[in-house]
Amino acid sequence: MIDKFKHQTKIYLSLVFFGIIIFFFVFLVLIPSFENIEKSKQDFSFQKERFSLLEYKRLNIDFLRRNHREAEGKVNKIEDLFFSSENPNETLDYIEKESSDCGIGEVSVSEISFFEHGKPWPYFSFQISFNSSFDNFSKFLERIENSPLMLDIQRLTLNNNEDNVNVSIFVNFFTK
Repeated sequence: MIDKFKHQTKIYLSLVFFGIIIFFFVFLVLIPSFENIEKSKQDFSFQKERFSLLEYKRLNIDFLRRNHREAEGKVNKIEDLFFSSENPNETLDYIEKESSDCGIGEVSVSEISFFEHGKPWPYFSFQISFNSSFDNFSKFLERIENSPLMLDIQRLTLNNNEDNVNVSIFVNFFTK
C-alpha cells in the first residue's frame, strides 16, 4: 500500500509539475504572443490605411500632372487676352487698326494713366476721340466690345454734328 501511495504521489506531483509548466507556458508564452498578434493586426490596419491614403495622393498627383498640360494651354490663351503693361504702343496700334478697319479717319488717343491696383488686373486708361459717320462708329464700337481682348468701356459720349458724330470713349485696357 505504501508502494501504491508512493506511486499515486508521484502521479500527483507529476500532474502538479506539468500543470505549473502549462500555466507558465500559457502566461509567459501564449498570452504575450496573442498580444503581439493583436498589435501586429493594428499595425497592419494602420499601414493599410496609410497605403490607401498614399495611393489616393498618387492618383491625385497623376491627375494634376495630366491636367497641368491642358491647363497650361488654357492659361496661355488667357494671357493672349491681355495687352502688355510694358508696351502701351501695342494698345495704341490695336486702336488704330480697329479704327482704320472700320473706315474711321483720324483718331485722337490720349493716355490717361496706368493703374497697377484697384481692379482685378492692372490696366491702361485711354480716352479715344474721333469724328465719323454713325455707321462707322457703330462698327468700331461693336468690334472693340466683341474683341477677345480684356477691356472695359467706362464712358461713351456722342455729339451729333451734321452727317457725323463726335465720339469720345473712355476705355480701360487690361494688361498682363
